[in-house]
Amino acid sequence: RPAHLLVSQFREPAQAYEQVLAAAEASGASVRETRRGDELSAGWLHWRVIAPVTTLHTGSAPNNNSLAVIAEVDGDGSSVRALFGGDMEAEEQTMMIRSATEDGVPADVDVVKVPHHGSANQHPRLAEFTDGEIAVMSCGQGNDYGHPSPRTVADWERAGASVIRTDLMGDVVVSAQSDGMVAVATRRVAHPWQPTS
Repeated sequence: RPAHLLVSQFREPAQAYEQVLAAAEASGASVRETRRGDELSAGWLHWRVIAPVTTLHTGSAPNNNSLAVIAEVDGDGSSVRALFGGDMEAEEQTMMIRSATEDGVPADVDVVKVPHHGSANQHPRLAEFTDGEIAVMSCGQGNDYGHPSPRTVADWERAGASVIRTDLMGDVVVSAQSDGMVAVATRRVAHPWQPTS
């Protein structure tokens, strides 16, 4: 039961947006529309919204208007920087890379939650742009979308990232160590994805 929900200004698909608002109201959570440049903090967590840069109507519009956030977690003299890119596809990634570069927003991070479950629809320079050491691809075991794409996995591995796939490794926890290193722990769980007919 979160106290606050951050959402994109793009209110589509409309039915899903209304469901989110109804669920938030039922649980007592506030809803805040955020935009590029917004910075927020909660305890040891600080994050900055870096996309969407503008409303896009290309590709899957709901995906291409996902919030992209760089979050930094501080604690015990160490920190972890992570990029969470929602379901953004290549078009939004292109605009994010361009605007972050022009604005001087440092995009080098320790961890990337690879957008759109590691689908094939990725900007070819995203891995290089973020320089992430760890690339987490969140996808269900046996999903019929084919996520993650073998090409996307190969792109991140070629960029030097350790690829962590939830379909193979289960739950993922990333933590900062006191020596400045980043540690990853995984846990297999017994809730395999079930295809729909």
